[in-house]
Amino acid sequence: MMEFNYKLEDFNDIAPYEELEKIEDPFKKQIAENKLEAYAKKLGFKAFKKTLAGYRKSLKAPFEDATDYKVSDFQGQEFELKLKQWNADETGIWRMGNNGNRELACFHPIYPIQRFEDIETSKEKYKIEYRRGQSRKKKTKIVDSEILCNANKIVSLASDGVSVTSETSRNLVSYFNEIINENYDDIPLVPSISHLGWCTEGFVPYIEGVEFDGDARYTKIFQSIRSKGSFDEWVDEISKCREYNLTARIVIAASFASSLIEPLHALPFIVHLWGGSGTGKTVAQMAAASVWGDPVKGNGIFATVKGSDSGFEFKANFLRSIPMLLDETQLLEKGKNGTPKFKIYELAEGVGKTRGTVNLGLAEVPIWNNCFITSGETPIVGEQDGAGAMNRVIEVACAADTKIIENGPYTANFFTKNYGFGGKMFIYRLNQDENMEKAAEIYEKHRAACIDDKATEKQAMAAAVILTADELITEWFFEGAPLTAKDMSEFLKSAEAVSSEIRGYEYMCGWVAANHNRFGAVENGECYGEIEETGSNAVVYIIRSVFDRACGEAGINPKALLAYLRHKNLIKTRGDAKGYCVNRRMFPGMPVTQCVAMCIMGEDDRDHDTYEDIDF
Repeated sequence: MMEFNYKLEDFNDIAPYEELEKIEDPFKKQIAENKLEAYAKKLGFKAFKKTLAGYRKSLKAPFEDATDYKVSDFQGQEFELKLKQWNADETGIWRMGNNGNRELACFHPIYPIQRFEDIETSKEKYKIEYRRGQSRKKKTKIVDSEILCNANKIVSLASDGVSVTSETSRNLVSYFNEIINENYDDIPLVPSISHLGWCTEGFVPYIEGVEFDGDARYTKIFQSIRSKGSFDEWVDEISKCREYNLTARIVIAASFASSLIEPLHALPFIVHLWGGSGTGKTVAQMAAASVWGDPVKGNGIFATVKGSDSGFEFKANFLRSIPMLLDETQLLEKGKNGTPKFKIYELAEGVGKTRGTVNLGLAEVPIWNNCFITSGETPIVGEQDGAGAMNRVIEVACAADTKIIENGPYTANFFTKNYGFGGKMFIYRLNQDENMEKAAEIYEKHRAACIDDKATEKQAMAAAVILTADELITEWFFEGAPLTAKDMSEFLKSAEAVSSEIRGYEYMCGWVAANHNRFGAVENGECYGEIEETGSNAVVYIIRSVFDRACGEAGINPKALLAYLRHKNLIKTRGDAKGYCVNRRMFPGMPVTQCVAMCIMGEDDRDHDTYEDIDF
């Protein structure tokens, strides 16, 4: 990369521009150009871009044909743009038609000032500049190339204040086609990216010289990932939060851990804080958000949970490796059992829906590799949720009499003024020496320890990423001993706790106990079946339609549960061992009915792996 030893007068000579053009790699050349321009401005040379454009034009001059070119004449333009048919000046964009009349493309100045090229996909966009009205205030907008070359799409710029109609759109497309083709190499090239997090060149937004060209809705979030205040004071305050409460420490570590998910080939996961108001859940989330940028709710990566499923997908796709923080999950629509309806499994898969386009093609599928840090008054997983959802959530109950943050108001105010240092420093250290390999070794150590502690594979994976982040930040920024698998164990679920089949069996056992008066001879109301006791155990004969109904009300798939119960010998079947039911006559004179003969174990038999030897 170029070293700058030029003086002010050197920029009126050929040397700096000649040295710049010797760089062959387009990306490195653009980075060098950006630095050289800033260096020239610092010395007081303000005509760098125009002079560079002139130098590049002189290099091409011998090879250009003899066609006479016009040039744009916009006030304050940094470089001239060549044109053939069209005229471009303060009166707008126009040309003379075959009939001698003036054909209009736009009533006001509008022209490309930068060409953006995505460093991952190589897709191109253009930043256009335009001025309209008496104020002639400059406006800019980054536009997809396909909009500028399509008469039906370019009219969408009208909502941004561009004077374009269905009648002038074809002329405006013709103008942009000409001005881009004739000035393609002269329009400054800017390496760009449309999302945060890891990409082919490093970690966005910490790659120098790369600009954001993505959806304008996320510009505010992109700009919020920055530093403000004092790094040393931020470290001191985060240290106090980590030392005061284990929950705060886990949340802060999870924020750092989000950037490790992709390089460690782990899966996205959710850390959910739940409990009553006043425990400091929101302030703990602000501390976690301050790792990366502005922690004020609504300003950046921290927001309320209000939004659509597709909105969550697209925001996660934009954040990629930076955590998404969502507050107040109690605002979500509730399921039958009172737990919020939150598509945990889909978010934790890291891949969005396949969607079509208006042209009958396929839109780009959203992807992400981050963690979600949520909070609310209740858990976000319940009995109706499958093992996949429960596996991907680490839920932390926050007791009403225990504070997560010692002084919530002070801490919240502090982080609004000091933020954005942790993530930047963490990524810098990860990219040094062999620290990424070191992180992988630490991760495998913690994953194995969590599995040994009876956690499921996916729960162990999520916990290990958090523990890896905590160990690294403890070594690099803070003091004390890192978290261990034992510290995390109370928040992790075992295979038995996660299994939807085991939970289904436990639910039906409880359902039988709650409805025992409906079994046997029932004087009034519906009969559900009968109970046959055998010592400390029992066999409950449940009419099949009643069994299916009870399962359905609890969100349990009855056929899946019956398949599990048959595999575990927890139901009796016909003599041929086919199906899931037995035929039984409840009372004399009543018809024979298909029943689920479910075995209820006594306390002494509940730890058996198989139940063939139990006397039912």
